[in-house]
Amino acid sequence: MAQSLPKDQSTEQRILHAAKTVFYRKGLGGARMEEIAREAGINKALLHYYFRNKEQLFERIFLEAFEQLLPQMTAILAQDLPLEQKVQQISDFYNEMLLETPLLPVFVLNYVQSDPEALTKRMISVNASKLMSHLTEQLAQETKAGRIRDVAPQQLIINLLALCVFPYAMKPIVTRLFHMSEDDFRGFSESRKQVVPEVIMAYLKP
Repeated sequence: MAQSLPKDQSTEQRILHAAKTVFYRKGLGGARMEEIAREAGINKALLHYYFRNKEQLFERIFLEAFEQLLPQMTAILAQDLPLEQKVQQISDFYNEMLLETPLLPVFVLNYVQSDPEALTKRMISVNASKLMSHLTEQLAQETKAGRIRDVAPQQLIINLLALCVFPYAMKPIVTRLFHMSEDDFRGFSESRKQVVPEVIMAYLKP
């Protein structure tokens, strides 16, 4: 049996970078292997040597993208920190990360629509139940102490994610609606780091 040749890491990374560009722009349905190969500066045969099909490539790109999202929130909320400080860290992280990859939310939504069952399995793999347990306990303690009102942890997480993600998911509309240049949007994003915690803490105020 013939042995396969070792795969070159630099070529693989070039393919992944090209695939990310194409998938972010067109999603799974609109992307073509020919376009990814062209973007990577290689021929289609070499692309297929590294990745059998676009679904396999999409899965690899999605996993790298997903690892930037929910697991980071889980790690922050699991820390032994005051609630307000956790909210600030989440706002800082998401606004900084999404400013550099503004198409990431759209990419994740494309994946949700194409394979919601697979996403559910990924959510389980980052131990979402542990996330809810930590947050529920802290909210109960803060409520009992009179520092916040009684709110469902699910509502807090969704509100926080929505405030962080929405401007980037809707960036083309936001920039046109408010006549923002790229520099304007960067400044707007920087200000969101403080606006988001202010809105969340006002929502939690007893």
